[in-house]
Amino acid sequence: MNIVFKIKQGHFIKNNSGQILGEADKDAYAFLGVILDAEKASTTEKCVFQKDFTTLLNATVTDWGNLSGEEVITTDVNLGVEIDTEWQQGTAYDVEI
Repeated sequence: MNIVFKIKQGHFIKNNSGQILGEADKDAYAFLGVILDAEKASTTEKCVFQKDFTTLLNATVTDWGNLSGEEVITTDVNLGVEIDTEWQQGTAYDVEI
């Protein structure tokens, strides 16, 4: 699954490959590939997504460097998911040089 992040105009992020994601003159998108593993689900669940059931996904990004500028292809299945995010203040550094 890909989690898509919108990078607002003028903001940037550098991934682990050194690629700069973001643009100065327009909004850009970054993709984080996530592998959903049914084996890590509870023992009563047989699959990650099951007909007539709701699947809840709680995600915490621990390494923003894994973002990609292109969709990460991990499977041949396309699935749309809506995610409500709660943004929290991260570590901020204010340095005068």
